[in-house]
Amino acid sequence: MVQRKYKAKDVDMVIAISTIISNAKGKQEFLQTKRSTFTLDYFTQLETEIDAAVQQYLGADNARELRNATISLYAIQQEALRIANEIKLQIQLDFGDTAAELLNNLGFTTYWARARKKDQEALIDLLFRFKTNLTPELRTQMIAKGTMAADIDGLIARADLLRATDTSQESYKTSRSIATEEAIIAFNGIYEKAMAVAKMATVFYKGNSTHQSLFSFNKISKNISLPKRTAPAS
Repeated sequence: MVQRKYKAKDVDMVIAISTIISNAKGKQEFLQTKRSTFTLDYFTQLETEIDAAVQQYLGADNARELRNATISLYAIQQEALRIANEIKLQIQLDFGDTAAELLNNLGFTTYWARARKKDQEALIDLLFRFKTNLTPELRTQMIAKGTMAADIDGLIARADLLRATDTSQESYKTSRSIATEEAIIAFNGIYEKAMAVAKMATVFYKGNSTHQSLFSFNKISKNISLPKRTAPAS
């Protein structure tokens, strides 16, 4: 029996390598200065191969939908973390002795440490706690002290948006196992091609950890496969 060359669920592998190739397309102009064959057409063809393998063997929807759902989730997550961090700091500086209690009531004490490490569910829990426990009086006080109303409202809005996007991403996944050697060979093939891009891009971006993380299969697949829990009711 042919063995998989990756240590991840098939669907998580597909999403991870799809994200890597999407990131490569975003950095294509630089990457082509390092390797002549890294053209936009080359990366587009890789995406097409991934899509074809998914449609034929995985039983999920088109890989492009998987990729887009994941990219959307990451973008919302990053923006929510940025706003939450700024609001947290302003509460700490604006409310003195009562700041700790406020941060606890708003969910930061319980969820922030895990949320900032890209735990999607912890971030969702934090946003819904913030949304539920932010009273009109506290909102008014925060705005009076200088916190932007748009940031407060934006963080609240991202509670439902992040949950909906997270659910959308999960809906594109499937737990159906891949039983045939033909399927495993196909997935190994697209995995190896994507990882060749990832390894070279990592070397080309030596010294730039932010850009290197765009091509880290382990980091991306770990974020995708975080354990899921039922999100709180709004």
